[in-house]
Amino acid sequence: MVSVTTNDGRNIIGVLKGYDQCINVILDNSFERVYSMSDDVQIENLGLFIVRGDNMYMLVHVFHGLLCNRVHVAPSLEKSPTTSKNNLKTTYLAPHP
Repeated sequence: MVSVTTNDGRNIIGVLKGYDQCINVILDNSFERVYSMSDDVQIENLGLFIVRGDNMYMLVHVFHGLLCNRVHVAPSLEKSPTTSKNNLKTTYLAPHP
């Protein structure tokens, strides 16, 4: 299995079926992880999916046992005076625009 992160921050996981000279990839049995500030990770099944090479930020091998659907994004408190208003710092597990 591979995990593809796109330039706009989407995270798509699936079985790599093929690729070409432009690094377009074909993923089978793929799904997208949708991250939220308030809920657990939402899973959207995509099936057979093509990701264009010019839209791909990163492609990594994923061990099947490491897939966890109960990950969520939560704010964390930081004591440094250089943080934003109210000393609240947000930690993102996925690329954020």
